[in-house]
Amino acid sequence: MAFIDELAKRLGEVVKKVGEKSEELVELGKLNYEIFKEEDTIKRLYREIGQAVYEAYKQENNSLDAIYRLCQEIDEHREKIEGLKKRVENIKKEMQEEGAQAERQQPEAQHASRTGEQDSAQPGGAQETKQDVGGETKQNAGGEMTQGNNEKNVQEGI
Repeated sequence: MAFIDELAKRLGEVVKKVGEKSEELVELGKLNYEIFKEEDTIKRLYREIGQAVYEAYKQENNSLDAIYRLCQEIDEHREKIEGLKKRVENIKKEMQEEGAQAERQQPEAQHASRTGEQDSAQPGGAQETKQDVGGETKQNAGGEMTQGNNEKNVQEGI
């Protein structure tokens, strides 16, 4: 019964993490779409500037008010784009930090649950495991994680 309880607990954690990541990805998609819209608006304003310059030339009108107004709009949109890009970078950075933290915690928790103690063989609590490409690992009598033919060494916490 403990196995089923542990499995249910871990499955719940996975579902929660997937939900959190989905929300972050949706937010990134929305921000990227807003950036696209702002860049498209800037392109439209460039066309309007070109048209205003040409019309001023044709009418021999030296008034640049319309051109200055359009240039100011471009500056406003560029500032908005920079703010959106900073938000995107912050979200990506948070996602990377959460992923790195989860990677550091997961091997330690798995090893502690298997051996009943914390591994401190490597600096910073990092541990080295040998993991099969398929994802299955086994523990030998010496406490070392090993797997048959397709081993790859993975060192966490570096």
